[in-house]
Amino acid sequence: MDFLTRLTSGPPIVADGAMGTMLQAAGLPPGRTSDVIPDRYALSLPPDLTPGEYQLNVGLYLWPAMTRLSVMQNGRAGGDFVPLTSVEIR
Repeated sequence: MDFLTRLTSGPPIVADGAMGTMLQAAGLPPGRTSDVIPDRYALSLPPDLTPGEYQLNVGLYLWPAMTRLSVMQNGRAGGDFVPLTSVEIR
């Protein structure tokens, strides 16, 4: 299972950073939701990125199939990413 960060300004993805998650290294049983495991990620921005506001999203996918996992909201699938914050590029 890997972690994915994406910076978007609409449909096109302008920066993408996939990294191995600490969930496997922590040895947690599947489905356990009570633990907090910090992970740090670097996201490289293209040098010609247009100034403006961008959305930072995160999600999980299965390795090696690269199948994106659904996000559950109120017991229902709510897409395949979680919006974290917006970022202003000047």
